[in-house]
Amino acid sequence: MQLTGISMVHVPYKGIAPAMAAILGGEIQITYAAVLSGLQHFKSGRLRPLAIASRTRYPALPDVPTAAEAGLAGYEIDFWYALLNSPDMKESLAAQGCIAVGGRPEALTALIRSEYQLWSKVVKTGGVKVE
Repeated sequence: MQLTGISMVHVPYKGIAPAMAAILGGEIQITYAAVLSGLQHFKSGRLRPLAIASRTRYPALPDVPTAAEAGLAGYEIDFWYALLNSPDMKESLAAQGCIAVGGRPEALTALIRSEYQLWSKVVKTGGVKVE
């Protein structure tokens, strides 16, 4: 909302499962979710993904543009997890449609710092409060 000036009403759900049920049932018009949460519905045509929030397209949905490609420059959000860097873990993640990216501990520290700065600004600018 901060990047576009679009006004939306936040409807809190207790997890992605109830949010998916709400969007599939027509209770809400849009949601933001990890690709894997909606992948089966995107592939079946029940939901239409508007854009991928990361800086690169998602391999399982090659025809879905990134947010930047869709006209929203500066909107880049990646879901990430810090996990073991092993061949078995990478294979397991790839089977689930995830993209495993390895790195050094210093790179993870830098990522955490940049994410903290980004989301601190979003929270402060947006007046986000704990409910």
